Formats: sequence, C-alpha cells, structure tokens
Amino acid sequence: DWSSDVCSSDLMVNEFGKLLRKIRIDNGEILKDMADKLQMTSSYLSAIECGKRNIPNNLISKLQVLYGLDE
Repeated sequence: DWSSDVCSSDLMVNEFGKLLRKIRIDNGEILKDMADKLQMTSSYLSAIECGKRNIPNNLISKLQVLYGLDE
C-alpha cells in the first residue's frame, strides 16, 4: 500500500534504500548514528534510503564491514 512507503524511485535504488533502513532500524540506530558511521550527512543518508540519491560506490563495502554483512 502506497502509504507505507513515502519514498519512490528506481526499483533497485528504492529496494536498496529499504534494506538500508532495515539494517539501521534493526541495529537501533537513528539516521545520524548510521550516517556518522558511514561518514556522510544524515540528510544524504535519508535521500539514499528514499531512493532520491544514487548508491555511492563504497557504501556496500562499508556496510559489510561495519554491520558484519555477507555479500
């Protein structure tokens, strides 16, 4: 249902944004916490979560290291 997702964009970017938000919430972090760890602003991280910004090249590897994720 459209009301559960206020963000919309390209499918891949949008799906990545949902996954990113899930990782953040599952770790009990607010945007600023995760953004600080990833060395970006919370507004930029929010834009990635909403699919309004492209996924930076190094973001996936940073997430793997910081959150112990597999490929």
